[in-house]
Amino acid sequence: MARREGRKSTRNMWIFCEGEKTERLYFEKLRINQRIPRLSIKIYSSRSDKAVNRLLEYTIKFMEHHKRDFRADDLIFCIFDRDANTNNDFQKAINTASKHNIGLIFSNPSFEYWILCHFGYFPNRFEKETLLRKIENFISNYQKNDPTLYERTIPKIRRALINSKQIAEIHLDSDTELISTESNPCTTVFEIIDIIEDFK
Repeated sequence: MARREGRKSTRNMWIFCEGEKTERLYFEKLRINQRIPRLSIKIYSSRSDKAVNRLLEYTIKFMEHHKRDFRADDLIFCIFDRDANTNNDFQKAINTASKHNIGLIFSNPSFEYWILCHFGYFPNRFEKETLLRKIENFISNYQKNDPTLYERTIPKIRRALINSKQIAEIHLDSDTELISTESNPCTTVFEIIDIIEDFK
């Protein structure tokens, strides 16, 4: 995967997701639909279990094995859910990511909370099952790993940005770590969307 010369103004964004999941399909469709000239988005799946530190291990090994494809100004992100991770797991992940300049994009309880934010402001705690049922009120026949999810939600993305940022601010104002088991509900997907929007 050799890098073509003569494209110095183009930044690379590397997105690493857990397994064959909704997140990967969502960002694949975003990459295809947006076609941002100054940003090359590359998406990879760890195909591992749901432990955040396993995802980071995969990402770091990938970076080591493909050194020639990475530049100092590349944007690198790992996207993950709360799942069975503990606060100790999260703290270890934060420390590891910081050492390798990897951004962590977190959703609690799951990425579907980002999807729900497209349809309103929902500050109450969710578990995965109740979250999926709530989404079905707005997206008929919703299923995880829906390849059309990006197209079905993109018209409301501004609303999702506002709602998810507002929730994050509430947690921060109450001294709750965003990447923690206590931050339910929460999603920081807006961070990566904001960066993508800045390149348009």
